[in-house]
Amino acid sequence: LISVWGGVEVVSFLTDICWNDADQVILRLAPAHTHTQEKAGKPVKNIGIYYYRMSNGGVERVISYLIPLWIQMGYKIVLITEYPPTSNEYPLPEEIVRVQIPSVQESIRINYAKRAQAWADAINQYEIDTIVYAAHVCDLLMWDVCLIKAIGCNFIIHSHNSHSLLFLEKVPFRYLLTHSYRLADRVITLSRIFSEYWGNFCPAYYIPNPVGELCPREETAQLNGKNILWVGRISAEKQPYDAVRIFEKVKECVPDAVLTMDGEGETPDSLRD
Repeated sequence: LISVWGGVEVVSFLTDICWNDADQVILRLAPAHTHTQEKAGKPVKNIGIYYYRMSNGGVERVISYLIPLWIQMGYKIVLITEYPPTSNEYPLPEEIVRVQIPSVQESIRINYAKRAQAWADAINQYEIDTIVYAAHVCDLLMWDVCLIKAIGCNFIIHSHNSHSLLFLEKVPFRYLLTHSYRLADRVITLSRIFSEYWGNFCPAYYIPNPVGELCPREETAQLNGKNILWVGRISAEKQPYDAVRIFEKVKECVPDAVLTMDGEGETPDSLRD
């Protein structure tokens, strides 16, 4: 089918007619007996790295560290996001090429065709041979990996969390997502334990996240004050409300203690709550 009509047409058609039967599609495309076979892939020269945005999160921070490292190693980099640049983004090289594609929310079923075409346009224009997919639990990962492999790119998933997250939080599409990893060429994990799990589905490699500059030990606080600073994104998975409940107990013992919470919310409502 792909050799006759091309990856964009075929995958877009499948999303339209098989949107509610995606599990049947992936089980036929990615049989279990092929999951750990090493694939040679294309030589890597031009990398496209994909995530939703470049602000307010740990994944975004890691990407901001990785891009300069890759450039120093001689690779050409294209940053692919769903949202335009904002004033609070993590630092990026001035010369970085950026491409915006339709968001997950606007790419449902028949509308996926627009996202598919945007992927193909970016890959062709910048001669991208390798996609590093940092949205490791994206709702559209299955369709995106089908498309990108159909176009002929290497597909590497950068997993920024524990595999158990899928099951602890009962992610509705966790089994579909797990099977989708079989189509990837590689998955990068944050620990050897995570590599053991994902290695059952595709070749998995443990690579620690790059770390920025740390404060010298002699300049750190002595921990004898009463001011507590909570830093993080104000969203459910970071459990900011637990910090408030814990601090309620702290106040009973240390009445003059102060809790400062520093972080941005995903929505205005998250800050008001």
